[in-house]
Amino acid sequence: MKFLYTTVTMLCLIGAGLAAEPAPNSPERTQDCCHTVKGGKGHRWCADGTAGTPFCGKGPCNAFGCACKGGCRKK
Repeated sequence: MKFLYTTVTMLCLIGAGLAAEPAPNSPERTQDCCHTVKGGKGHRWCADGTAGTPFCGKGPCNAFGCACKGGCRKK
């Protein structure tokens, strides 16, 4: 039973750490993010009029749509 409580406690602590906001100097806060905007009929578009794939970076982005290689697509 003690093992169960220890395991549950550890999972809660790990979950709380993952749910915390990123640090002020982390890439998720300091890098530009290239998200799409909603267009007509539910389509998602970038500033240059192209469809997001799924983000609007010129190159690959991280899982949050930030730190895209080459920056964001512009008008």
